[in-house]
Amino acid sequence: SIQGRVKYPEDFERMATNQVAELKKSRYAVTDTIMDAANILGSEACLQLLLQPLQELSQATNSGAAFDWRAAEAALYCIR
Repeated sequence: SIQGRVKYPEDFERMATNQVAELKKSRYAVTDTIMDAANILGSEACLQLLLQPLQELSQATNSGAAFDWRAAEAALYCIR
């Protein structure tokens, strides 16, 4: 998923400076891709697609699964 490409890795705090810079670069590239997709699909359709993982995470958490802040942050990053 596109959100998987922006999700912080579990060892984010221990990443080298160049790895953090590469992650940021990838996140910016995903933002550009999402903006292009929104221009093609329309903003409402794109937003609906981007909301699905956040809704799934909410349902899983409500069902007793542990909250995954990294997945939530990735979904919100893509929505912004």
